[in-house]
Amino acid sequence: MGKHLLLKLDNDHIIHTHLGREGRWVLKPPHGIGRPSTGLRLRLMFKTITADCLNPRIITVLTTDELRRHELLGKLGPDILAADIDWPQINMRVQQRQPMSLGEMLLDQNVCSGIGNVYKSEVLFLEQRHPLTAPSDLSADDVTALYERARYLMRRNLGPTPRRTRWANGPKLWVYGRNKAPCLVCGTLIERFRQGQPPRSTYICRTCQTH
Repeated sequence: MGKHLLLKLDNDHIIHTHLGREGRWVLKPPHGIGRPSTGLRLRLMFKTITADCLNPRIITVLTTDELRRHELLGKLGPDILAADIDWPQINMRVQQRQPMSLGEMLLDQNVCSGIGNVYKSEVLFLEQRHPLTAPSDLSADDVTALYERARYLMRRNLGPTPRRTRWANGPKLWVYGRNKAPCLVCGTLIERFRQGQPPRSTYICRTCQTH
């Protein structure tokens, strides 16, 4: 599902988009714009690139004050891709929100914004954490390690190439979308189950993720 994207303009206004399930951004060279694409809602033109926003679920223009008072956006946690992150604040938000499980915690945008469902499963696998583990069972350093892993993976995927969390030969992802396929570490069959509200797919290796 698409995430909230805030683009700050020079005139102190902010473009807010949320892509939902159908929306997408398309980047083109400035000389290759062509005819408007179906569903075009916004076009940003720069010297070296043109960005088209197609079929977004939400697109609005806000002032800085409106953003601060926004019922939803004003509550979002720190941006996982921000230049600087206040890790103690994220831990404090985990304690305040008291999510039921690590899987739900990573998707809670009011704790830390930006992490999606694919990264949720990949991060938990790489950190060897069970998705149903309660955050209260982890230390603050352990919680921070989950978000640091997510930040590393997402920043490494900022380019236009296909998303991946694994850079060896074979599958690009460790567990996500690999239901009933062998774990790339131990060979145990990957399992998929639904988790959270609304229910989202979670992929797990029950041998590698035991705690």
